[in-house]
Amino acid sequence: PLQPHLLNAWTAASGEPEVHAGDWALAGVPLGIEVPIPSCGTAPPASYKQDIPRELPSAWELIDAGLENYSSFREHADFADAECARVLKEGFAAEVRTSDLPRAEFSDGTISQMALLLKEKRDEISGAISLKSRLIVDLLRSGGNAKATVPERPVLPRLWDAVGMLLHLRFVACGLCLPIEVISADFSDAYFHFLVHKEELR
Repeated sequence: PLQPHLLNAWTAASGEPEVHAGDWALAGVPLGIEVPIPSCGTAPPASYKQDIPRELPSAWELIDAGLENYSSFREHADFADAECARVLKEGFAAEVRTSDLPRAEFSDGTISQMALLLKEKRDEISGAISLKSRLIVDLLRSGGNAKATVPERPVLPRLWDAVGMLLHLRFVACGLCLPIEVISADFSDAYFHFLVHKEELR
């Protein structure tokens, strides 16, 4: 589980301008639909105009009509069932029956279809190839993205950004006669570890 006090301590010690991670670990992450997303000034302001949400059936109309997931979910049912079971077991999601949901409370909610992405993964030591499953929730077609207000436009780093950082690190380390050690780390199910803010669960 996430440790909010550690996130806050690291943020304070490093001077990181993105100061909300600790709070989000406690209260959940806002999606910009029911709860505003705070701006930290670390990315360009989102000056683009939000698409006007098109008229969509309500979540309950889609449920009553028997909305199904995408064909990849059905064609690879064994992988889809296994990945859903894993996500539920890890506590990253909850299984809720539609009969248990109050219709009035979720009258303006969003229901999104899911797809399954299968990707081959090669073991660096043995060379064995396995299949990695990834769940895709289509918030674009369901209109979920159009409901969100995003204050900043995230800019992904380019390859040259990484090269520039390494060159700068080498320059500083050589000036101080320090050795250089570079570590690459990846977080398994990184986004799943943050809960969604309870006000966004609609």
